Amino acid sequence: MILYINSADKDSVKVSLKAQNGRLWKKSAKRSLSSQALLGVIEKLLKDAGIKITDLTKIEFFRGPGSYTGLKVGATVANTLGWLLKIPVNGQKNKIVLPDYE
Repeated sequence: MILYINSADKDSVKVSLKAQNGRLWKKSAKRSLSSQALLGVIEKLLKDAGIKITDLTKIEFFRGPGSYTGLKVGATVANTLGWLLKIPVNGQKNKIVLPDYE
């Protein structure tokens, strides 16, 4: 199960889950300070899909370009979850993956 995070837009966050069989679930939040909604959107997506966070096998986050704060939040959430769950983030395991600001 792969979690995809896109927090590059300052007005919205988008997350999706992709199962090994190709099934896809999507959620988004549109509002000012949308980066503050990221964890809640991920939690709602997992709940709606009936997936436990421990079922995740990989995390991919959009590295940029985009909103500086949004990219930092997405990178931080992805790296923290990857570290806690011991799963790869953007193909890297046990390494911090940084956003591309330009």
